[in-house]
Parts: sequence; C-alpha cells; structure tokens
Amino acid sequence: MLRICLPVAGGNHWRSRYDEARLSGRARDSVLEAPIALPSDPSLVLPIAAALWIPLLPLGLLLLQAGMSRIRNTAHTLLMGLAGIALAIVGFLLPGAWIAGAGAAGHGFWLAGHFWDLIGRHAPWSALAAHPAAALQAWQELWAAAIVALLALAGGLERWRRRPAMLAAYLCGAFFLPLMAHWLWGQGWLAQAPALFHLRNAPVDPAGAGGVQLLGGLIALSVMIQLGPRRGKFPADGLPAALPAHNIPLVLLSCLLLLPGWLAWNLLGALLHPQPFAAISAMTVAVNTVLPAAGGLLAAFELSAWRFGKPDASLSANGWLAGLVASSAGCALWGPLAALITGAVAGALVVFTVELIELRARLDDPAGVLPTHLLAGIWGVLAVALFGRNLSRAAQLLELAVLIAFFWPLSFAALWLIGRLAPHRLDPDDERRGLDLSELGAGAYPEFVTHDDAGF
Repeated sequence: MLRICLPVAGGNHWRSRYDEARLSGRARDSVLEAPIALPSDPSLVLPIAAALWIPLLPLGLLLLQAGMSRIRNTAHTLLMGLAGIALAIVGFLLPGAWIAGAGAAGHGFWLAGHFWDLIGRHAPWSALAAHPAAALQAWQELWAAAIVALLALAGGLERWRRRPAMLAAYLCGAFFLPLMAHWLWGQGWLAQAPALFHLRNAPVDPAGAGGVQLLGGLIALSVMIQLGPRRGKFPADGLPAALPAHNIPLVLLSCLLLLPGWLAWNLLGALLHPQPFAAISAMTVAVNTVLPAAGGLLAAFELSAWRFGKPDASLSANGWLAGLVASSAGCALWGPLAALITGAVAGALVVFTVELIELRARLDDPAGVLPTHLLAGIWGVLAVALFGRNLSRAAQLLELAVLIAFFWPLSFAALWLIGRLAPHRLDPDDERRGLDLSELGAGAYPEFVTHDDAGF
C-alpha cells in the first residue's frame, strides 16, 4: 500500500501521515492509506482528483432548484443561481479569502491566558504555490461559499428581486462563509475549543454539515421571513395552496448528479481536516456518503407512501439530499450502520417536518431548504456526537450554538439592511407573469403557456 502524503500548512515540505503519527506517538493504524496505485508523487493525486469533481455539487443543487420551481420561473432560477455562484466566488476572492485565512492564524484578542482568534490575518493567494494544502483548503472554501449562496437564493425562489439577491450572494462569499470557515476549519477560536473550553476535541464537521449546509439554511430562513410567501401560497381562508414543481424528472436526475460531487466534497473535507480518534480511509468516506443518501431516500419514500397513500417524488428526492447533508459531518467517523441510520433519520425529518413548516410556521420553501439543509445539518452535527466514539458532545453543541445564536441574527440583520437599500420583493404583477418574462424578457419554454388566467 502507498501512503498518501498530505501538505503541512505553514511549512515548506511534505510529511506523510505516518511520520506525523509516529512523531506524536499515535498508533500506526491511524495512518491514511489508499489501496490504489498512485504516481510517484501521491501527495497531490487524491486531494486534487476530489477537488476537481466538487463543482458537480452546486450544479446538482441548481438543477434541483430549477426543477422545483414553476415553469414560468425556470430560466430565471437557473440564471440567478449561476450569477449567485459567480458573485460568491468573486466575494470569496475579494475579500473573503483574507477573512478565511486558509488555515493561517489571524487577528483576535488575549483573554484568560488564551488567544481568541476571530478573523484571518492575510489573503493566502501569494503563498498558495508554496503551500498546496492552503490552496486546496481555499478551493474547498470557495465552493462552500457558492453552496451557501445557492441556498440563500433558494430561500427567495420565485419572488426575490435581482439586485438585493445578488448582493446577498456576494455577502455569502465575502463574509458569512469565510468567517465561519476561519473559526471552524482554520485556526479560529472554534478550532481552538479544546484549549479554550477544556474539551476533548474541537467541533467535528470536516465537510460542513453545520458550517456550510446549516449556515446556508439559516440565511435562507432569514430570506423567507423577510420576503414572505409567494403570491397565492397561503390564502386568507383555507389550507396552503399546492404550487407544484414543474419538472420532477429533473429533480430526480439531479440527485444522481449530486452524488459524485458530494463524494468528492466529503473526501476532500476529510483529507484536509483529519478527525480525532479515527483512521481516515477514502473508502470509508465514500461508503459513509452513499449509505446516508440511500437511507434518506428510502425513509422518505416509505414514510411518504404511509402518510399520503403513495410515495412522493419530491419528498423522496429531498430525503436523498438530506442524507447527503447529514453525511458531511461524520463521513470519516461512522461505521456503515451508523451512517445508514443517520441518513434514514434525515429522510424521516423531511417527511414529518415539511407540513409543520407550511401549516404551523407558514413559511414558503419551494426547494425544501429548511428540512434538507437546516434540519438535516443540525441532525448531522448531533449524530457525530451520538455515534462517534470518544468525541465531545459539548463541542458539537457549541458549533450549533454559534451558528444559530450568532450567524442567524447576523444574516437577518444584514438582509434587513439590504432591504432598506433596495426592496426585496417583486411587484405582484411581475410575480404573476413569472420572472422569466418580467426579469429576463423571455420564457424558458416559449412554445408553452406558462400560467393560467389567475396567474398561479
């Protein structure tokens, strides 16, 4: 077997995981090994191979959102999503990378004999050639910013004006994600939790079930609250109206497109952020990504059939996605049974909470961001503490507390301020005609009638 050598951030050389384990007194069985034939320099092959597949993840999310939208908003959903990805990337490069720091120590303050690292010190781009680990981490964070922006846009699907939506997407890449990435994946204060709070380990979330998916879900929740529901969704008297997705085949096919992107995403996260008390195996990460997706889909498939008489295609697709979201927290830690159970619980949450979100909270969530990203992200972070051995539950709760108590109010305030500068909501007539016509001037399917006389 060949050992995969990972780059050591802050140094000018490469050291194998075996050498690091030997120097620190850890057992040889914690060495990262891959039973595949690699070229003479194996240190770059697996991380870069994984990194190059990651763009499939936001592509799958974008196609799922387009399929979930109504027919007269299809082209607008796709174009806004693509523009949001582009703005999040630009925002991460200017100035988000400076905030994230790509693993470097940053600015903060001293308190009680400890340094509380709050924000990155400098942009890493000038040093990336000398430190490939920093380059790969920056690449991961760049696409994490794009994912968060897509989830924020999904919260305002079919009703958000272009300019405030694009400004929010930029902020996702320029501030929200980089700050969380520095705290969680860099040398920020969350990563230093063992020293600061006397915990056994820092929060375990290598691929961002909380730091990316839950963060995006919380921003989407802020968007839903401030924009309100789509026109006709909640009549003054009666139950919420059904505004069905226009292309379920596209939604289902996007699930398969998401899988290779998520496999690459989880693998790169596990390689860049080795977890405590666990040997990292590429195949373990792969199995622990596929099993939660399968468990989530099967749970949603069977439970929706039990509750509604027949399986629901959109809920089943969201169950698959919820399982993938939950897998990002413990992909390098769980055994197969724990991974399957984690995904099944995530899929069940989709079925049992979607009605509560609409009937009780009266939130309009066309793409299902709240059950699949917000709730499944919370569950994934908690499942690490439940199924992971020798891990600190307090560390996992600390990550959730930071996201819910700090980033959610912060995003809500930022969106409120954006709304004062540029109104969020489209005019009722524009929303009735559809955003393809009102915002783009042409429909995605010009040969079809895209709305009825009532405008629904």
